Amino acid sequence: METIILDESGNTGSDILNTDQPLLVLSSVRVTEDNLKEAEEHFHSINAAEWKFSKFKNSGRQMRLIQSFLEKDWVNGSSIRVHITDKKFFAVTKIVDLICEPVARAGGVNLYEQGGAVSLANLKSMVLPVWLGEDGFNKLLHSFVVMIREGSDANYKIFKDAVIEAHAKVAEHNDDHDEFNMLSGLLFGSLYPELWRNYLSEYTLDPLVPAYFSLIDFWGQELKSDFAVFSDESKALASQLKTIQKLSNPSIKPKILPAVGDGWSSLPYRSTSIAGGSSKDNRAVQIADLVAGTANYIFSPIANSLPSNNWQTACREIFFEKNLIQNVLWPSREVTPEGVGALHVRGELPLDYTVQILATDDPE
Repeated sequence: METIILDESGNTGSDILNTDQPLLVLSSVRVTEDNLKEAEEHFHSINAAEWKFSKFKNSGRQMRLIQSFLEKDWVNGSSIRVHITDKKFFAVTKIVDLICEPVARAGGVNLYEQGGAVSLANLKSMVLPVWLGEDGFNKLLHSFVVMIREGSDANYKIFKDAVIEAHAKVAEHNDDHDEFNMLSGLLFGSLYPELWRNYLSEYTLDPLVPAYFSLIDFWGQELKSDFAVFSDESKALASQLKTIQKLSNPSIKPKILPAVGDGWSSLPYRSTSIAGGSSKDNRAVQIADLVAGTANYIFSPIANSLPSNNWQTACREIFFEKNLIQNVLWPSREVTPEGVGALHVRGELPLDYTVQILATDDPE
């Protein structure tokens, strides 16, 4: 059985507004013994017991070795895939998922149909910083994150007051026409916390878990067979072990369901086991570390609206040319079903079937 190796870069847990680490990158790697031998020879001159991007990036020679490693023929989309999450945008998507979606559902609207949820998150991410100003937008996001992380009534009130203030500012741009206020659903939700507040957990704001599910879904479809997962130790993934096992149960009725991005999601997942351990004695995990660290380093300037150096630009081109990027949770100006690749997202959706599976001990 094949093993998929995982490692992440930029993991700040639920501290998702950390400006020094705007991205979370989860890398997944499948390597053969020949690949490992070739990698060992490639990095032999460094003479390091452990390959860590955080150590390599301080040396121009070692960075050039990383670039030439990425150029190897076997480094391609069939052996390496990364999931990139813009954590600030992730906070916006969680506002939509946790608060706006239950409000919409209560009104008979399926916000996930044809990509409505991601389209709404894109709209909020593009427009609210203009109407609220960057400081106002950040204040709203910060109040939400603190409320979710700490869960106290006092922080809930701070969040609610921030929503009321933001809603009033948006109204100023719409001549007080409330039907055009994109924060009306959020305002309603903030006033009725019983719709969503009881469904929160300490890992609600950890972007590692959805990135994990995205990658194991991909590898199941890519390999068309069962596989094992080995990951650097993670409390977030450990907390989801029962959920992962349940969604990987081979007795689940197989279904191919439409997903945003012109793609499809396949259940059950084909990952039969997940093991955690240290990267110190595992070269495969260290390769995953180099890939994750590189992806984080080359895409972070874009997230921070900063210029890229020549090395970052060159490596970014390699990632695109070799199809190393499996999925990106990143804000976009696209807010139509066509734009987000969701015209086909109708009927039963991955979330629907996931909830059905988790709600029963004996899925059909």
